[in-house]
Amino acid sequence: MAITPFIFAPFGSPSKMQHSPECCTELSFTKNFDINKPAVMVFFAHGHSATLERDVVKRQNVLLQLEKEGMNAVLVAPQLKYDQPDSSPGRFQERGFANKFFDEAAMKLAQMHDQQKYNTGRPHKQTVDSFKQMPIMMVSYSGGYGATFAIMEQAMREIPKAGLPMTDAQPTLGERIKGAVLLDTLYGGGDVIKRFATQPHRPFVVSNYIENPRNNAPKHTNQDLQRYFASKQMLATAHINEAHNVKIYQERVVGHTELVEKGMTRALRYVPGYRHDVPRDQPTPKVLNFSNKPKAQA
Repeated sequence: MAITPFIFAPFGSPSKMQHSPECCTELSFTKNFDINKPAVMVFFAHGHSATLERDVVKRQNVLLQLEKEGMNAVLVAPQLKYDQPDSSPGRFQERGFANKFFDEAAMKLAQMHDQQKYNTGRPHKQTVDSFKQMPIMMVSYSGGYGATFAIMEQAMREIPKAGLPMTDAQPTLGERIKGAVLLDTLYGGGDVIKRFATQPHRPFVVSNYIENPRNNAPKHTNQDLQRYFASKQMLATAHINEAHNVKIYQERVVGHTELVEKGMTRALRYVPGYRHDVPRDQPTPKVLNFSNKPKAQA
């Protein structure tokens, strides 16, 4: 695990990146990560008033949540607004910035991977290419929605229309993002999720909400989406699959402030694929076809 400065950081000044925690990103590998098996890059957008070391690493321990579900994954968690009640996306709203961010993440992950495995200072091109082409799963918690939706908006502009052949060997950001896990985070943004989930390659969406008498925006947005996707026969009743790629449910076990460390694994159980082994106490989920070839929309 490393918390490392990024040139393409969503907040902070690149000229001060060595001295600013706001320019950092956590990069981690799950236990027994195997680059030669189906793997996923998990982008985690933390909520309000958070820091990487105090919250994402120590309190929420996001990497552990992925490991509990047996996922073969790398974690990419940028520092958003440092320890502030702020949901702004920062530079992720700039066109093309998300691509630069994920390319930098791929290079740094490749360096970490090959240093650990081969004790080399310079990563192999094949390793870099593997991380640059790796499927991405977006995970947004609470106030992380600003960055998440901004990346989704950019990704949707890069998804080829159904039926058109791909000309580039390198998949676009839109083709790489295979789905999203939304943890009590839909303070608006329902229109973005409607467009995202109905893209030709049918990305999955798992979303939950918590009853909150002070702010029921996530509940209302999720219930609106529930009606919308039910009318289109896209809503899953159990594990999501190719025909039903949206799962929405109310989280009743834990509260909002403990949702990541105590409720994230429940959301991940609906996510198809990218596991070393299926958890013993869970039924085998139906796995989406994550081919890069776009499909006609149902």
